[in-house]
Amino acid sequence: MSTSRFTNGFTQNSSFQPFGQMGIPDPVWMMQDSDDMFNVAMATGYTVSATGNGAVTKQNAAGGVVLFTTNTSTPLATDYVSIQRPNGNFQLSSSAKTAFVARISLADIVNPSVDIGLIDVTSTPFSDITDGIYLSTVSGSSTWSLIARSGNSTVGSAALNFTPVANTFFDIGFLYTPEFGNVIAFAGSNLVGNKSGGQEDRALLGPVARITPTALTSALLSPTISIQSGTATSKTMQLDFWSCATER
Repeated sequence: MSTSRFTNGFTQNSSFQPFGQMGIPDPVWMMQDSDDMFNVAMATGYTVSATGNGAVTKQNAAGGVVLFTTNTSTPLATDYVSIQRPNGNFQLSSSAKTAFVARISLADIVNPSVDIGLIDVTSTPFSDITDGIYLSTVSGSSTWSLIARSGNSTVGSAALNFTPVANTFFDIGFLYTPEFGNVIAFAGSNLVGNKSGGQEDRALLGPVARITPTALTSALLSPTISIQSGTATSKTMQLDFWSCATER
């Protein structure tokens, strides 16, 4: 990887804006939030919802990783673990781009249900998602779907042309583009990070699904990652990072 040098600085801002002459990137140019799971503080950084003894725990792993484990004490198919930022701080707009991505791995790619993305604030993501855009897989299938919800109705959905591999990290996310009102899904390995030297995952560089929601929710949404067992055995999921941004 070669290094580019901008010795006079650079900025995204216009000349009339306060940071327009500073020569540094404006950290609040977009509304954004992310967590690379290095200095994770679940108790203060998230609302953690779980049944039984389900938990999210920090792991000794390169890059920072947390482990989701659903209830292990007399487990039920409905057991789940979910983390969500405590407040709804993202709002979709028909005039602004929004993107979300996460890197996860699943020990079982068929039986658990998983919801990942931007949804309304809730402690029960597997029973009452009313609004949001998110990626989902349901128990009994390895197929993932891109889903848009508004006012407790599904306003767009499509299956992804992608099947994960058990115990292998993969990236999954979406981009909302206002030009045509499309939501584009991305999924595959190595979709985040330095990809110079032809390292791109060209087989799954995206998009792997596309929808045009018939309505765009105006609800305040929160980054959410959740897993439900699906069968009467405990399930696990690893989370390396997530990131979300929307234009101001």
